[in-house]
Amino acid sequence: MGRIAFVGALALAAGTSSISATPLPDAVPIEVFAALPGIQDPELSPDGTKVAAKIEIEGQQYLVVQPLFGGGKPSALAQGQVDINWWSWVNDDWLVVGVGDEITLYGYDLYAKTILGVSADMKSVKEVDRNRVGVEADDVIWIAHDGSPRLLLSKSTGIQGDSEWYPSVFDVDVSTGKAKKIVTSIDHVWEWDADAAGNVRYGTIWDDDGRAKGLVYRGPDGGKFERVLLSKRKAESIPLPKIYREDGVAVAIDDSDGRDAVYELSLPSFTIGKKLFGNARYDVDDVISNQAGTDVVGYAYVGKRSQIEWLDENLKDIQTGLDKTLGVGNGRIISWSRDRKRLLVEVGMPSQAGGLYYWNTDQESMQRIGWNNSTLKSRALSPVSTVEYKARDGVPIEAVLTLPRGRQHKNLPLIVMPHGGPNARDSESYDWWVQFLAEQGYVVIQPNYRGSTGYGKSFYELGKGEWGGHRSRGPSPGGRGRRPSPG
Repeated sequence: MGRIAFVGALALAAGTSSISATPLPDAVPIEVFAALPGIQDPELSPDGTKVAAKIEIEGQQYLVVQPLFGGGKPSALAQGQVDINWWSWVNDDWLVVGVGDEITLYGYDLYAKTILGVSADMKSVKEVDRNRVGVEADDVIWIAHDGSPRLLLSKSTGIQGDSEWYPSVFDVDVSTGKAKKIVTSIDHVWEWDADAAGNVRYGTIWDDDGRAKGLVYRGPDGGKFERVLLSKRKAESIPLPKIYREDGVAVAIDDSDGRDAVYELSLPSFTIGKKLFGNARYDVDDVISNQAGTDVVGYAYVGKRSQIEWLDENLKDIQTGLDKTLGVGNGRIISWSRDRKRLLVEVGMPSQAGGLYYWNTDQESMQRIGWNNSTLKSRALSPVSTVEYKARDGVPIEAVLTLPRGRQHKNLPLIVMPHGGPNARDSESYDWWVQFLAEQGYVVIQPNYRGSTGYGKSFYELGKGEWGGHRSRGPSPGGRGRRPSPG
């Protein structure tokens, strides 16, 4: 059962109980919650003068480039016949935009993806490598750091052109749409990766059943790819480089100590070394690189909320100042210029839709760019917190709890809203669907049931064989059989 259908069934059940929900006297209408987001996935240009984001205009979404504060008029690209899925700045004047559309190939309905080069003024749109069309053709593995409009694209061309089912790597100029093949496909290698200088370093080998089988690798000076001699670890658990440092040692995320943490990684053996960062309770999600892409400036993870542990002293001081001014976690740096002096900051609590702000750190104050919801703006709705309870077999479960505002928090109907995935997790963040239910008078609890991600390998593995089950499937790690439940 899907998340919405599941919640709907629970709501109906709650409505027929002896305790029924009554909407708040000043309940926000559903149309307000259902409105398209005002600003989606904003990204600051490298020079810090423009923002690219998907913007709602009269009920439709457009990719918009907005010059900041007197820099000129905004320009927009309509979604049209294809979906605009993602975008990123290549340099100050060009973006790469990932698009997709449904097609029929050999009698199968598929979702084909490709990229476009789009000028910042939206006057020029370039189809990239249009003569070689592929189903999976939007995997950008590297963007130049020197201001040129270049990137590397991993792309299969199984529809036409070279007719390669496995991806090759192309050097692309997004300002012309021209592409030059620099790495030819290798059978069963489906994913490629490059270092900060644009050298393609390794590819991941997958079998026909979708299981990782190993790697091919070469050093920074190029040459032939060689099959890596792997340890006894399963191929899907091999730590892969996130950053290639200038000293020749890579940085990777690995869970060998039970949680995803950050380690140095020796190449070409792909063995982990010194531990650089970890959290005692939560998995690390990502590492943030410096402008050159050659070292780490921050570690991202989701605790009760999403947060970044900054190593960059300037960004650390800025985040500390935001926490003191707005409250811990209520101001989040989400994008920055190449010199790290111009920032996009999302401001809002889990009970607020919030807004997007621009901050030139040479100045005292931030300037608001727009609201995530133009009706709600900064209005605080129902409070959100994190609680912990023990499941029937004693496993501690963390959950997000939302209590309807403006009333006593007792004898209220409750909706259990499990996340989808199931390889996913809920945390304290603004959720329009949860807030709508709270406006109707419901308590909403979002359990991070066993098998949820973010809590380490052991907790994740507790969910194996349990999702959607009705009977015990054998002993738990504690030696006792158990019935699956949301906890």
